[in-house]
Amino acid sequence: MTSRQVKAFIKWIVIFNVFFLAGTYIFHSYFYKIINGDWKTGSSIKYILVEFSLANENVTAAWYSSMLFLSLGVLCLFCYLLHKKTFTVKKEKNLSYGWLIFSVVFALLSLDEMASLHERLGNINQLNPLGDYPLGWVYLLAIPIILVIGFMLWFCLLQLKKAPWAAYFAIIALLLFASIPVQEYIEVRQWHAVEDRAGWQRPVVFLIIEEGSELFGATFMIIACLIFAAYTSKPDSKTFSFSIKATLELNKGKLVSQSVVGIIILALLMISIVKNDLLILEGDHGRRENWFPSATAFLTSIICFYLYFKEKHRVFYFTALFSLFVSAYFGGNIYAFLVNPTESVLESIILIILCLFTLALAVWLFLTIKDNYSRFAIIVWAIVVIISFGLFTWYAAALAFLGFSAFLISLIRIIALDIPLAISQPIPNKEIL
Repeated sequence: MTSRQVKAFIKWIVIFNVFFLAGTYIFHSYFYKIINGDWKTGSSIKYILVEFSLANENVTAAWYSSMLFLSLGVLCLFCYLLHKKTFTVKKEKNLSYGWLIFSVVFALLSLDEMASLHERLGNINQLNPLGDYPLGWVYLLAIPIILVIGFMLWFCLLQLKKAPWAAYFAIIALLLFASIPVQEYIEVRQWHAVEDRAGWQRPVVFLIIEEGSELFGATFMIIACLIFAAYTSKPDSKTFSFSIKATLELNKGKLVSQSVVGIIILALLMISIVKNDLLILEGDHGRRENWFPSATAFLTSIICFYLYFKEKHRVFYFTALFSLFVSAYFGGNIYAFLVNPTESVLESIILIILCLFTLALAVWLFLTIKDNYSRFAIIVWAIVVIISFGLFTWYAAALAFLGFSAFLISLIRIIALDIPLAISQPIPNKEIL
């Protein structure tokens, strides 16, 4: 990646951050000040505005925040692989596992953002040492949060001599993350201080500050990862740079099998979370199952964009856009609006278009990719994703997760084994975005 590409990437993240923060402000100003928090009043514009509110569950804004953390998790994994490859000293190689821990933490935060897990954990009496007293997640998770933040700060301080700018951005990010539980604590104290707790609403300004701390904390950490990757790709350079030139020497034989193991772990995690009766509680209602198809579709989109720039085949560009849409479709719980497609002509038309587009892409991919295993995965992907478009139960999310998992593994197999594509007319270089 060139410095210009990296800066453009960061610029768009900042733009989307500001866009969704503005959307949060507009929705809450309209919903609570104009229609007094009553869904039965006001125009249908509220159903559009809520999609851009970071403070609501099962909306496009929640999907964006979740995928921002997932992107950060992927970047931390990339830094781990670079760190392990570049530094040969045993101490430095062992230190690289810190990036792996970062990757897992931010992937879990991505899941939590969409599934509302930390809010649910605070309401589980079995985990509450005070019994029925409403402890809340801030108190319950205080020690784990302090330990994780402490470890991350320690790790970042160790990087000061290697990549000081990366460490500075990471420390700012961690301070923003650490401020979120404090802000939540203040919110709880304010809530307890008022007489009309049922009608109390947090001031929108404080809401923007909290959500902004989360988004820009992730953004600063992304910048830190990119600077560290740029430094690691050319450790002799003493200048600030965003240019990343690196090749990863991966064990291609293990890459596919490790991907399969990762998908199996995600499948088991999905079953354990969705079928866990302890997590069926009052309060925030993020749909736990939606993260899994959303995450695999998002990762599929990333790989398809990579193949588009590498192989210059338009089919990967359109597949990347489609995968990104499906990620938002499930992550933002958009498919809930199509629960009764037979009752609406428009909903029926939307489902038919989605199915036809999936089928067209599957045929195009089938003709482009020579590998028989990948072709079989494409068939599985198309069939189960088309079926999932017509359902609104957790089985829809499970089927989409299954389909995109099969497709994702086939794409990783193509990259790992350097499987050639069928002879077709690639797009000219000048048309590459």
